[in-house]
Amino acid sequence: MIIGLASQEGRTLETVARTALRAWDISANCRLTLLKRRENAVLEVDILDKPTYVLRVHRRGYHSDAALRSELAWMISLAEQGIPTPRVVPTLSGDILTLVPDPDGARPYQCDLLSWVCGTPLGHIEERSFGDNEFVERAYRQVGGLAARLHAHGAQWHPGGTFNRHSWDEAGCLSRPGVWGHFADLQTLTASERRLLQEAAEVARHRLGAFGKLPNRFGLIHGDLVPENVLLDGNECTLIDFDDCGFGWYVAEIATAVFFQLGTPSFAPALHAMIHGYRQVRALDEADLGMLDVMLLLRGMALLGWIQTRAETNTARRIRPMVTECSTALAARMTGDTSDMANLNAALELPAY
Repeated sequence: MIIGLASQEGRTLETVARTALRAWDISANCRLTLLKRRENAVLEVDILDKPTYVLRVHRRGYHSDAALRSELAWMISLAEQGIPTPRVVPTLSGDILTLVPDPDGARPYQCDLLSWVCGTPLGHIEERSFGDNEFVERAYRQVGGLAARLHAHGAQWHPGGTFNRHSWDEAGCLSRPGVWGHFADLQTLTASERRLLQEAAEVARHRLGAFGKLPNRFGLIHGDLVPENVLLDGNECTLIDFDDCGFGWYVAEIATAVFFQLGTPSFAPALHAMIHGYRQVRALDEADLGMLDVMLLLRGMALLGWIQTRAETNTARRIRPMVTECSTALAARMTGDTSDMANLNAALELPAY
């Protein structure tokens, strides 16, 4: 049995996981513990009662095999350059992805194996718990530096023509079908909220078109640097879960990292610290920073789409009120629509830099 998941779904997942582990010649008697079930099922694999690996059973229909191999290829290259990420563990045959057939004839389950990384997440988005300001500033200064190193690596890396990842651009975040879905399809939005968001999306498209996608602004990004995807062990941070990596604006990485701090005392310290850490490694000019409100809105819009298409998850249910409130507040500021003052309750204040 998988620890933390006792159900028919759990039994199916256990069968898939133990079948997949044969590709690495890992004993069927190993202990499996469910760590996370948002996009993928993420399982701790214990060998001799010690956490040794992380097995990911990917959400079917989200990524192609080529896209997953591209993600793993980037992680391998990042690790070779000394950027702290989990190690990709190849199968006995040397592959980095294994497929487990579905007995019902549906598409196979895609599985990969990563090394275990010690550490504690920087926070949890459902509880919006991020620690005191001293901790936030210290941690996000390091996260900013690591993000800059990722971007610098991606800008000079040449993976070849088989590399295939999605884009977190206007189409990916604002148009149908979108990477995660379309914000306006979220059924819990009111008519006025939907109209406000659609108006703000048009403003965002215009500003993004003027901002452009020059190589110094747009390239490979992690795409999901939420607090759970940064593990702190002592004074060292490791970046995990590259499942949403792709092409996007570099400044959007910063917006994504601090989105869930919006409306909390952690927001300004996290944002300032991340920008400071980033600039120690890579340039970030005033034009980039001037787009932070757009990038925060893009993240909110993408999350609204995710909440709609992943409505069955506990995370979607728990974050929906906050994401809706912050996204509509951002939209109201962007459009100048202050007729519904409830939209401004998130009290977004972008600090000076």
